[in-house]
Amino acid sequence: MYEGKDPLLQDEPSCYHCSVKPTTKLLRCSRCHVAWYCTPTCQKAHHKKHRFLCMEIDKYTKLVDDEGNRLCAALGANIFETEIGNFWGLLPATATYMDLTNALANWYSSLALECNVKEVWEKALYHQLEHLQLGVLDRMDARLRVPFFLLYMNRDDDAFTFIRYWVETKEVLETNPDAVFERHRNSKSGDWLYPRETDARYLDIFDQVPGDLIQEMELPFLVALFLIKLRIVASHDDATESMDIAFKTTGGQRIQEVQSAIAEMLVRQDVDAENQRRQIYWLLFLIHRRNPHMLPGLTNPAPYFNRPPPTDRIAGEPSEVSMCLLDCKVAFYRVPAAPEILKNILAAIESSAPTRPRIGC
Repeated sequence: MYEGKDPLLQDEPSCYHCSVKPTTKLLRCSRCHVAWYCTPTCQKAHHKKHRFLCMEIDKYTKLVDDEGNRLCAALGANIFETEIGNFWGLLPATATYMDLTNALANWYSSLALECNVKEVWEKALYHQLEHLQLGVLDRMDARLRVPFFLLYMNRDDDAFTFIRYWVETKEVLETNPDAVFERHRNSKSGDWLYPRETDARYLDIFDQVPGDLIQEMELPFLVALFLIKLRIVASHDDATESMDIAFKTTGGQRIQEVQSAIAEMLVRQDVDAENQRRQIYWLLFLIHRRNPHMLPGLTNPAPYFNRPPPTDRIAGEPSEVSMCLLDCKVAFYRVPAAPEILKNILAAIESSAPTRPRIGC
């Protein structure tokens, strides 16, 4: 039964070649340190497939270290303490370092999408968050990828609060930037700078964020919020359908008296599934209005992957969809019946508009 999580995430790695989880300790790749094998034979057999990502991760890890040392020599040994948050303000000196940290996170995420190992996702997240921590202004749009990293790690609550933080922070950066920079200056490497809230995934973003900020929300954030809500609804529907099937059987009919107790164990009684479903509708309407190519791209992503990747993200254009699909496509298709749910709601959106106050529809 679907539980609203990425079903393929591995807390502990298995052999990258044969997928076996042996009782003995796995061998770790000595170059990238994020590939595991049960025997040298498996490692050798997998070498050709693993080689490219392995070498890119190794190369960019060394480049980040070397460039960090160069910055310390040029700008002062304590630059990573005194200038946290202001790396974009030190251009052009810091441009290469910021580019390299973002690239390293990208290479880790590429490997993580292949292996589905939690530790690899943690590496990708660490470097993407460090990039954001050092440069508040986020000129490379790293913030737009973080929610998807968190979703692949089944950290839906953190993904929601991260999005809410950045939607609100975008306005604060215009009115009181010192408040944001101060938060970064007082942090240390590896700190999680963002609010945490238990069960945040169930919150309604339309109640959490002012309507004018909802209107300006960037496409990847809207898509990530849609995935959060889609997981909730798909989990609820799967549990409900499983119970209905079970209680219609001969054996199930004998235990009708405990049906409510079983339902409470399988389905959260404090979650209004229909309200979550309505939020999906409103989010998809906004996504469709923000970029009409996005939802068709989710239902049929193949054309976007049969063309060269774009070099720039242009809002409202197919290039924006291409870049978003790189992060969200796998998460979307790992939700049971996701394409069918999307097609049904998309048909409704195209024939009507939701009457949601505060979002200016």
